Amino acid sequence: MAEAFSPELKKLMSIAQDDSFSAGMRAQAIGDIARNGTYQALLALLEIAADKKAAYDERDLALVHARELIKVPAK
Repeated sequence: MAEAFSPELKKLMSIAQDDSFSAGMRAQAIGDIARNGTYQALLALLEIAADKKAAYDERDLALVHARELIKVPAK
């Protein structure tokens, strides 16, 4: 199923998955996606984590941020 990501999310996803950028820039892009905090951001993070061509560290970071987005706040 193809998700319709916003242009901003598409750009950040592209940066996060592009090996020509430094690891720091890719991590920053993943953090920026997570700060969006939307359902679409969660899907974007999961898509990055599922990309087998992406570096392990970026995939792991995307999963960490995705977990934070789905945590249920304590009552």
